[in-house]
Amino acid sequence: MLAFLAHDSPTCGDDESELRHLSKFRGPLQLPHVCEANLMAAQERYADIADALGENIYGLPVREAAQMAVVAIRCLSVDVGIPSNLTELGVQDKDIDAMVKHAQQDVCALTNPRRLNDKEVAAIFRAAM
Repeated sequence: MLAFLAHDSPTCGDDESELRHLSKFRGPLQLPHVCEANLMAAQERYADIADALGENIYGLPVREAAQMAVVAIRCLSVDVGIPSNLTELGVQDKDIDAMVKHAQQDVCALTNPRRLNDKEVAAIFRAAM
């Protein structure tokens, strides 16, 4: 739950900028994919999220603990009924270029833990298809 609440902060990052225009499921659906893209830039933050979501991270290397956050977020998404992919929201592969352009122009992208180029943002969208 904390991960979903955190995504609505004033510094929303790429998960918000990429899907702001799609639906109420935009952030939660995209969140695990964006987290994966950002893991290397914010491992300690993601380890904290895994811990907050009840994952046992005691004694794990930070990178492994951070990866557990993505797993926990995916499980939480299923538990609360978030659609599993963008296709369920009507997104088609032909929409990706416009979505990338929109995401890269969104002010929320400026607060992402790492700057993602167009190719990386497109890969995130494709992973979420």
